[in-house]
Amino acid sequence: MYALIILSLVAVYMAVLFAVAWRSERRSARPPGRRIGPWAYALSLAIYCTSWTYYGAVGTAARNGWEYLPIYLGPIIGIVVLFTIWRRIASAAKRENVGSIADFISSRYGKSQGLGALVAGVAIVGSIPYIALQLKSMSMAWALVTAGTSIAGSERLTVSVIAVALAGFTILFGARRPDLTEHNRGLIRAIAVESVVKLAALVAVAIFAVILLLGAPEPMAIERALGKLAAPPEIDARFIAILLVSTLAI
Repeated sequence: MYALIILSLVAVYMAVLFAVAWRSERRSARPPGRRIGPWAYALSLAIYCTSWTYYGAVGTAARNGWEYLPIYLGPIIGIVVLFTIWRRIASAAKRENVGSIADFISSRYGKSQGLGALVAGVAIVGSIPYIALQLKSMSMAWALVTAGTSIAGSERLTVSVIAVALAGFTILFGARRPDLTEHNRGLIRAIAVESVVKLAALVAVAIFAVILLLGAPEPMAIERALGKLAAPPEIDARFIAILLVSTLAI
């Protein structure tokens, strides 16, 4: 029974994302197409926080204290401080009708196909370990929630199915437009919905942690539970290095 509930929840969640994307695509196809609202755009930026964030951010905070902070502070600084540069890049991409970093760099150097292929190859090689990390996190989550059920041990099959579904989702709503400068409204709104779910999950972890701290019997127990988070963050060379790397990640 528990296994059936888990499978049903996964199926419903994926169906909701597909429905949101499909409905947004249908509505945007009708003239005049509706614009994407600022809330959807803002929430879609949370694509930076992948499935591994749920484990990585919480785990890093528990083990290393404030070391998690620059990982998320960097992109905020990069988006705010470099806003003018991002706007110029967006204008150039729209003018050249490009939809990828490979096409963009190639267009800046005489539409060199060799350079575009090189950039695309580097992007693929650099993305493979990152994608593998996300699939690993989904495998860990599936193993955790299905432990002791009739579908325990099905992590590989489940992750394979999810990976195929995500690839199909991206093709259907992200990579099938002839005009590369058109907004992928369906994809953006689906990501926005997913971001709300991720935000709710992180808030739930925070509430659970606060409840545990409030239930501590004495102040010393609270300080031990907080660990390195009880001390103010140290802005050292490691902090700055992580901040710079995370800023460049966007």
